[in-house]
Amino acid sequence: MQMAINLPFLKLKDRERTRVLAVDIGKFATKAVYITVANGRHTLAGFTIVQSPENILSFDPETVASLLKNIANILKLENAPTAVSIGPAFTIIKTVEMPLLPVVELRKIIKNNPK
Repeated sequence: MQMAINLPFLKLKDRERTRVLAVDIGKFATKAVYITVANGRHTLAGFTIVQSPENILSFDPETVASLLKNIANILKLENAPTAVSIGPAFTIIKTVEMPLLPVVELRKIIKNNPK
């Protein structure tokens, strides 16, 4: 199933990308969407949700590469020049037990003691 959405503010110019793969690597699941551009129309060409490996938060290069290859296989992506970007600010995911306090108070505690 394909959906096409006309987005006039995203004009395609010479040598601009015609395919975009967006990946959100999460602690429990990794989500990916594959969008193609043709004749000025953006089309959702595929999407997937896969279980993230247990050690994904270590950002071990082999684990991340394996995950991305798995997504490429699921979405049947062709070989193409690829750019990968990791956000400048790492997010630390940590399970903690917090007392039942108002949100304002919890924010103060977390801001002053992120560990």
